[in-house]
Amino acid sequence: DENIFLYYEDVDIQKRIKDRGYKIYCLSKELFFHYERSSVRDKNSLIKYHFFMHKSKIYYMKKHFNPYLRIALRIFHIAGYLSRLAILPVRKKFKNEKSVKIAEYLIVLGVHTGLLRKI
Repeated sequence: DENIFLYYEDVDIQKRIKDRGYKIYCLSKELFFHYERSSVRDKNSLIKYHFFMHKSKIYYMKKHFNPYLRIALRIFHIAGYLSRLAILPVRKKFKNEKSVKIAEYLIVLGVHTGLLRKI
């Protein structure tokens, strides 16, 4: 789907394959390495990652889910990231990267509330 710029294209194609009656198989003896977010190590790239990941997620939900489920999932995303933002000051795990986490959470909240449409 050309409307998915980054991320979620694999999820979308798997759903479309299953919807057409085909099966997806796991090659259990094959070995693949996927370096998670290996191209987004710096803060600017990380912001782009979260922006496009959640834009693609919303597009995927709009394409495949009914409106009520989409609304419920967006509410859960917003509530989840608001709670993460609220407890961030006491999270020891992110002691040295709080500003990066705040930026990440605000990006995701902006995308899910519709307040952030471009970066």
